[in-house]
This record gives sequence, C-alpha cells and structure tokens, in this order.
Amino acid sequence: MEKFYYMTAHYTSSGNFENFEIALHGKDVPQNLVQRVQNSYPNATISDVYEINGERTFGYIFEVIDNGWLFGLRFSLNGSMKIIPYDDFRFRSRIKIEND
Repeated sequence: MEKFYYMTAHYTSSGNFENFEIALHGKDVPQNLVQRVQNSYPNATISDVYEINGERTFGYIFEVIDNGWLFGLRFSLNGSMKIIPYDDFRFRSRIKIEND
C-alpha cells in the first residue's frame, strides 16, 4: 500500500512555482523538532506538521495551538525557528482541492 500525501503548492503572484508543503504524520515527523516545540510551548498542541520543499527552500512548518491561538513555527535546515503569526496569510486564506 502506498502512502497518500496531502500536498499544497505555492506560487508567486506572477504564477511561478515556489514550493510544495506535504503533510507529515507519525514517524515521518522529525522528533527533535517536536521536542523543541514542546520545550518552547509546554502547554501547546501540535495540530499539523508539513515538510516544505522547493527549488530553493526546505524545512518544516508546525501548526500549533497554544492558549486558544493557532500559529505556526517554521524550521529551516540550519535549525532556526521563526514564528508564523495567527493572522498570517496561510491561516486566513486556505482553499482545499481534493480528488474524489
């Protein structure tokens, strides 16, 4: 049986491809990053994890719920972590397209 991945493609306003985000689950989620999230936000729940890959980018995004607020944490390959605020475009404008 093959895994089915939920994938999001990102494009620039001029239509150029930027990257894919692939939903990760279970053992595919980097446990060292899970530990960093838990250490930084001990009362938070990780709702979703995505791998980002494109021609010039690679990393992970953890969507986190802490004290009722949904926000993101973006990890780059060098280990740096950047907060994606709750009012960011990624949380305000989602269009879901699925195959039936």
